[in-house]
This record gives sequence, structure tokens and C-alpha cells, in this order.
Amino acid sequence: MTIRYPRRTRVTRLGWVVLGSSLAIGLAAMNTGNNLLYMALGALLGLVMASGLLSDYTLWALDADWLLPAELVAESPATVRVRLRHDGRWLPAGSVRVHLVVARPDPVARPDPVARPLGRESQAKAWATTAGVGARSTGGVDLTVTPPRRGRLHLDGLVLQTRFPFGLFEKTARVDLEADLIAYPAPRGRPALPRLPQGPRPERPAGRAGPGESPRTIRDYLRGDPAKLMDWKATARRDTLMVKELEREEERRIVIELFPTVNFDAAVERAADLVRLADRAGIACGLLAGERSVQIHAATPSHRRALLTALALVEPGEVATTGSSTPFWAIGAETIPVR
Repeated sequence: MTIRYPRRTRVTRLGWVVLGSSLAIGLAAMNTGNNLLYMALGALLGLVMASGLLSDYTLWALDADWLLPAELVAESPATVRVRLRHDGRWLPAGSVRVHLVVARPDPVARPDPVARPLGRESQAKAWATTAGVGARSTGGVDLTVTPPRRGRLHLDGLVLQTRFPFGLFEKTARVDLEADLIAYPAPRGRPALPRLPQGPRPERPAGRAGPGESPRTIRDYLRGDPAKLMDWKATARRDTLMVKELEREEERRIVIELFPTVNFDAAVERAADLVRLADRAGIACGLLAGERSVQIHAATPSHRRALLTALALVEPGEVATTGSSTPFWAIGAETIPVR
């Protein structure tokens, strides 16, 4: 992406020392007429000019882009890969410090929020320094960002800084990049899904062959069929090996129902832990959270991300207290209340 202009220039402490020394040597040379002082003045002024031009060239020839993490979890470090491309023909780009500009909405999901920066710990890790990028080549640097809590995370671009080559000036340029990420709730423990009640199994036949208890049909024996499925009566009647084909039972379906509590964030984190557990177990899962509800779907990565995104953005005011009607897609599913 292109770099914003104009670039900002700041004189460093060493730069002020050199400029002050140049001024003092210049006054002394004018008063004394000493040629050696004029030579020292010329060398210092050449040093200042070279430092300004080379540091400006370092940023002028750079182009930057980023590679964002696929998922972001609150209180967990994530890596943002920054790719630098140097378009200069002859000279390489010097040492560059790359800063990630991060702002976070407050509160979690309110539209058009007033952005506020991340905490000091997160900002301290959102920069890194690269040794340099060769002429007509590319380089990269990894930045670490840690969201302090769940919700939207707005990345407002990159800031490139350099003091190359002598450290007299600090040049700063802004890169036009923007992205909105979702920080999922942080994992807090290892929850356990409630056990199925004793007695008749709640699953219903799904009309497909597979593991289950209800017989579906009788077919010829195939190599690898378990011996416990042998139908000896049919085998004797047809004079060939016959086995029972069972009907696959429906998968377990759960609905996580979120209620407003005093410590709402802790309840959201427990619900997110249940979502992750159900995804690992391959259980179809849904979410009841007011306007952020998500219908039951098979355990897939995209459905897990949809559930965690809803939990990352939900607010207490969006969740119904009690007495809300059960949607049609949640009827017959096992409900797990989270308070």
C-alpha cells in the first residue's frame, strides 16, 4: 500500500548535538578564519545532509502490506506478518522500525464507537525492527498483538520509522491499511457437556445406514462386517451369509442458551468453551443469545467461527432474561443454560 505524505521528521538527541556543534564551529570559524574549522564545519554539514537524504530515501522507496491472522482470541498473542518491498534500484533501505496502529471499540458491539487504544502491554509488543531490505527485494517482520478482551479489533494501518544511517533524524511515515478483526472470548477451562439422561435414547433414526441400534434391512455379507451383525436365520433360509444393516441414529444436537448475569463476560467465556468442546466432539451446536442467535448446524470450522463471532459481539442488553419463546430450529434439541 502507498505511504501517506508528508512524512514527519524529528531531530534526535544526537542530531541536536551535531547541529549545536556545527553552529558553534561555524561561529568560531567566522571569528577566527581558521581553515581547519571551516573543514570541520563542512564535514558536519555534509553529515547532516547525508543523514536527512538517506533516511528519507529509505521510506520513499518502501512499500508495505500485511498478512492478518485467521483467528484472534482475547488475551492470547497473535502474529501479524508485515511484508516490506523495496523499489529502489541502487541503494538498499536501512533499518526500519514497524509499528502496528491498533484501536479497539468500546463497548463491545456498539455501532460507530469511539476507538480507544489497546493496553500498554499490547502496544509494547505491536512493533518490531527490521535490519533492512535490499534494493529491488522484499523482506518481512512479525508483529505481536494481544487483544485485552473479546470484541472488535480495528487495525488502523502501519507506521514506519527510521533513523538510518547516523541516527540524527527520525523519519516517520504512515501506511494506508485498515482491517477489522474479531477477538473471540478467551478460553477459561475445560467444561464438560452434560451427560445424556438414562433410559430411552433421544436420538431418532435418520434413514441412513450406519452405527445404531434399529435394524434397517438384511443384506449379503461383505468382508469386514462384524460377526455380531450376522443374521443366522436368514443365512440358513437363503443358504448364504446374511447380515443385519443398522440404521444410523441422528447426531446429538445441543443449544447453548445464554442469560444475562452480573458477570456477563465470564458467562460468555463459559459458553465459548462449550462451543469449542462441542466442535471437537463433532456435536451439532446452536446458540440462543437474542439477536446474536445462531441456528444448529453440523460441527464445521465455519460454523464454529460463526458461533464464536456471535459470542464475541454479544452484549447483555441483547440477551433475553426469561420467558422467551424457543425458535423452531431449537425444538427437540438439548438445551444447556449458561448463566
